[in-house]
Amino acid sequence: MLWSPDGSGQGVAVSAGGPPAEQEVEVADQVQKWAVEELWGSAPTNWPRCPRHPTTHPLASRLLGGVAWWICPHDGVAVSEVGRLR
Repeated sequence: MLWSPDGSGQGVAVSAGGPPAEQEVEVADQVQKWAVEELWGSAPTNWPRCPRHPTTHPLASRLLGGVAWWICPHDGVAVSEVGRLR
């Protein structure tokens, strides 16, 4: 469950029995959508920020070679494995 400061929450779901890396991508997508909604109006909503284009878009989670990665959606460059972004 992802909790908001106002006490509301949003659940997170993954496909049962799927490969762990695919489940990581699913969770990363859901957490990203939640974070963007939470930040709307109070902070930049491009989370996680693309270090290659920090003012224009967030990173996107994708499966690359069986591993969950954050990638730049503009040029497809892999930036960091999900869970290891600094």
